[in-house]
Amino acid sequence: MNPWSFSLTISSEARRLVQIERFLIQPGKINVLFGESGIGKSLIARSLFGLADQTRLGLRVNGERYEDYCKTARTQTFRKQGFFVFQEPSTHLNPAMTVQDQLHEADLAGLSGEEAILTALWQSDGWKPLLPVYPQSYRPSGGEKQRFLLAMALQKAKRLQKGSNPEALFVFDEPTGSLDNGFRNAFLQQLMQSYRTYGTTALLITHDYTIITYLQEQEWLPHFQFQELSRQPDGSVTQTEFDAAGYSGWQQSLQPLKQTNGHPVLSLESGLEVHGRRLVFSNEAANQVNLSLTAGNLTYLKAPSGVGKTTIARVILGLYRASDLNLTIGSHLLNGNTPPGFWKNTLWGKTLSMAFQLADEALNQSSTVEQVFFALRNPDLSTSEQVRAYLQTAFINQIDPGFLKQKVKFLSGGQKQRLNLLRSMAASPRILILDEPLNGVDFRTIQLFMNLLTTALEKQTAVLLISHNEAIFDRLTRPGNRIFLSADIV
Repeated sequence: MNPWSFSLTISSEARRLVQIERFLIQPGKINVLFGESGIGKSLIARSLFGLADQTRLGLRVNGERYEDYCKTARTQTFRKQGFFVFQEPSTHLNPAMTVQDQLHEADLAGLSGEEAILTALWQSDGWKPLLPVYPQSYRPSGGEKQRFLLAMALQKAKRLQKGSNPEALFVFDEPTGSLDNGFRNAFLQQLMQSYRTYGTTALLITHDYTIITYLQEQEWLPHFQFQELSRQPDGSVTQTEFDAAGYSGWQQSLQPLKQTNGHPVLSLESGLEVHGRRLVFSNEAANQVNLSLTAGNLTYLKAPSGVGKTTIARVILGLYRASDLNLTIGSHLLNGNTPPGFWKNTLWGKTLSMAFQLADEALNQSSTVEQVFFALRNPDLSTSEQVRAYLQTAFINQIDPGFLKQKVKFLSGGQKQRLNLLRSMAASPRILILDEPLNGVDFRTIQLFMNLLTTALEKQTAVLLISHNEAIFDRLTRPGNRIFLSADIV
């Protein structure tokens, strides 16, 4: 079957957001779309599905006005026969209806078997107490909302007779962004079952390249089509086939980073209390330990989503207060009575730095790119040419002088994340915290990040890493460098 081919131009307030001449979806396959955050993956998918906001955006699809495109038979079929799982699940769930009612409304009415899908996605019956809940910002959790939407999509696919409606499209936009690997794999199993039973055509948008490893283990790769978006120097976007086998080989080639006999630079005693929870560290043998960092070594902090990994990072940085705090950074002994200003005035910068999980937390949106680095008052980054050369270590395309003058708020998510990483490393701090450093970046940037990480360790920086990306970082660390975090309600 020939691929569906689309050309799209999307703009806003005289700014071109996306221009792509040939975007392909292979019917009868599960199409996996990679690409850095902000390059336009979600916007393209929403536009093709007829969900883009015509009041704010100027759109043309296949040369047609968007309102005309939305009336085409194909677009109508996408909407009527398919399903769109949004990246932010709260966008889809109705706070005025219980979860149970939403599982059976409209096209889902009369379908059975959702219990088996939900139990598979939860790997338990933990979904049952949530059925009478009216969705709010805090309950169900983000991961729970995500799984309910995935269940709805998989239920909708049951209305398809295999091969009877080849133009039904199911879009999953970052469907596992709030899920740990176990729940991610449970979803992929259900998606494969739907594909085999109903011939589902799917577009799966993700930053998680490590799904390739799991799909390869299951011998499912032939059923998937892997594509990646990349931005060209002229600002246009191109779609190319992604080499899944090449990625798998790269991942398999990763080796533990060199271990050094570095001196201790940080120790955080286990058992601190934050936000009503007691946070405990343990090693691979499940023995309670303190969190210790040594110069030139990488320590990997692991825990399921929501346990408190980022909370620990913020306590170390002095951004969160904690009870029973016993923290040693170099020669400084810090506890619950230490004034909050001590961290900012004494430790931030040369001693302690962090790349935040969300780049927008670290970057001044009104600054230009070069001003982000000028503000660090680093003599090695005091000129535009020095900043440009430093940026080039994390950017694939050649950086022109105009990029340095761009406002941060106009950058893509992937570009912001690279600035976030480079900013945190600029002063060669003694302690560097990396919170989900691979968020929103493409594979080539992941490879460049490995070089940056190696350079930081060679400079004797102690690195605390927080990441769900176990398939990569378990390979880079030895058991003795992995610390596990658990939480108890106080």
